[in-house]
Amino acid sequence: MNNITHRCFDARTEPCSHVREWLEQFCSKSNTSAHNTWQLTLILEELFTNSMKHGYPGANDSTATLNIWPVWIELNACADGIHARYEDAAFEFNPLLNVQSPDYSGPAESWKLGGLGLPMITGIATDMRYERTANRNRLSLTLPAGQ
Repeated sequence: MNNITHRCFDARTEPCSHVREWLEQFCSKSNTSAHNTWQLTLILEELFTNSMKHGYPGANDSTATLNIWPVWIELNACADGIHARYEDAAFEFNPLLNVQSPDYSGPAESWKLGGLGLPMITGIATDMRYERTANRNRLSLTLPAGQ
């Protein structure tokens, strides 16, 4: 049972809702559980948002209308879960280096905002691998079946 799909989005113009709609169609066709659909949605929206905010810092600049900010996503539903590959053409960045859980010790005023996405992803997904290939950042991961 392999169900493979892939798509390229423009991080400049495609809101996360387009990614979510495409993902939900894939999960419905591959009989993915509601829980796994929700987890995969969280993961892909986090990665997509990070590409827009950090990888392509000009993506939200209204004067950058001629640039394309590509994000490629491939999904493969197998018996052991969903294998996902996420790629962007931003500057080289390995998100798996220095993933740190947030520190909530001390008073709330001292807590650092942000930085929750990557620890969340590493807590949900397995077999995470990063590579830089063909001037792209590629993050591969597995969302185990039956969650």
